[in-house]
Amino acid sequence: MKRRFLVLFKIIISSFLICWLISKTDVSSIVARIKSSSIKYIIYIYLSIILMNLGQVVRWYFLINNISSRVSILSLLKYHMVGVFFQSFLPSSMTVEIVKGYQLSKITDGKKAYGSVIFGKIMGISVLFLFFLFIVIFKPEIILKKDFMLQIVWGMTVFFCILGIIFSKKVSRFLFGRFNSLFKRPFFKKIKDFREELYNYRYNFKTLILAGITSVIIFLGSILATYFSFKAVFFNIPFSVCIVYVPVIYMLMMMPISINGIGLREGLMLIFFGPWNLSPKIILSSSLLAYGAIYSFCIIGGLVYMFGDIKGVKGGKEKE
Repeated sequence: MKRRFLVLFKIIISSFLICWLISKTDVSSIVARIKSSSIKYIIYIYLSIILMNLGQVVRWYFLINNISSRVSILSLLKYHMVGVFFQSFLPSSMTVEIVKGYQLSKITDGKKAYGSVIFGKIMGISVLFLFFLFIVIFKPEIILKKDFMLQIVWGMTVFFCILGIIFSKKVSRFLFGRFNSLFKRPFFKKIKDFREELYNYRYNFKTLILAGITSVIIFLGSILATYFSFKAVFFNIPFSVCIVYVPVIYMLMMMPISINGIGLREGLMLIFFGPWNLSPKIILSSSLLAYGAIYSFCIIGGLVYMFGDIKGVKGGKEKE
């Protein structure tokens, strides 16, 4: 019941934001702009989405190859496509990471499977915050103009504290030593075991470097997809502006208050790109092109799930 209420709440939020934007413009003008959109940039949107998803698969391959060399990159590609399909077409809390971890847990240890996808997300956020740190040090005026320096600093502080708890040897010894009796209980023992799976990555420097590089490629793909969606509807915005603000928008889209970020993404764009005269008409027309490309790409995952051979394997068992 609680889950259904949460899904309904997300649907209401997404619908309200989209309807609010539509009320600010004329539907016929949106349709006209989409009809006159540039085919060349629509193709570029598709290529950017492919780059972003292939980057996620390659990063996952580097991370899982650190613990199990038996998993092929083709299998990971199948699991990833199924994951993006479920996240895109099911209005639930089932994220890409959960689906990918579940599929991988069928052929390898569950903690390692889920650890690899969670660590991939951690690497992505780490690269994003390092990028913010670079801006804060060398170009603070970019953020100060938007007056959200304090929020970013607090977010970075909280995130790096979490990283310290997961990866710091001293912090770990203090927590698990001082609260040893607590971590013997079944639930907290599972948390401790899962944390140890993440902790093991700190010993493979090569894997961390490769995962970091692919995380940059993933962010580049998401930035390019947004940039080209604007160009497709003849809205010119500096690429440097997209580099700064698109990662911020995608970071904030992780808040679980909408369906796949629909509506929330458009509202955030209106806030961040407002100074460049981005209107609701431009936002909706460019978003429709972007969503069309994304969802048509994600359908491939449904076909893989329907006609592939990735179902029917008992979970949590090590494949001989």
